[in-house]
Amino acid sequence: LGEIYRQLGCYQEAKQLLEQSCQICSGYYSEVCMAWWPTLHLGKLYIDLGDYAAAERIFLKSFTIQKKHIGTNHIRTSWAAHQLANVYTKTGRFDEAEKLFIPVLEHYQKHYGANHLECAHLFCDLGQFYLLKKDYVRSKAFIDQALCIFTKYNHHDKYRCFEVLGDFHLARITAQARKDLSNNIEPALRNLRCALDIAKSRFPKNSAHTARITKKIE
Repeated sequence: LGEIYRQLGCYQEAKQLLEQSCQICSGYYSEVCMAWWPTLHLGKLYIDLGDYAAAERIFLKSFTIQKKHIGTNHIRTSWAAHQLANVYTKTGRFDEAEKLFIPVLEHYQKHYGANHLECAHLFCDLGQFYLLKKDYVRSKAFIDQALCIFTKYNHHDKYRCFEVLGDFHLARITAQARKDLSNNIEPALRNLRCALDIAKSRFPKNSAHTARITKKIE
């Protein structure tokens, strides 16, 4: 339930439930089990809330435990590495993030198949990663791949692709291009409006997703 609230963008409700869940589970589950399921959802929430230090502690511990007990070739280890790479992306540690993303990408595609939803989530994260690195070619390619898969399954997370595409077009507006800002900003606004339309149709009115995208448009 906490993870559902997180996906809906209802972070305070999610935080209460996920922290309570981890507290309860810690009395019953082994360290290995805790490192895989209960705490990882909480770590993703901490990323959403901008508490990157707390998220890093969770994902680094999970990644270390998974490597020790089930090895680097297990998909659960790659999943922990994926989330840790997201933390490194958010904190500007791009070299560390890329070292994790590269083997995760190979493992996901081999394990799930390139058209799987798990790969779509990874592609979207890679699109954002390369956008922040200003590698616009690779960023656009990964975003387009993710959007294609999410659209195929009519998955609500395609709003994320449109949001990142909006950010992509905003980032490409150079100082020179700002002389004609009204025309250059239109692709960004168009994608952000698509993201907002999906968010409004899929999430509650008080969703953090809707509020975040609305702020970008304004």
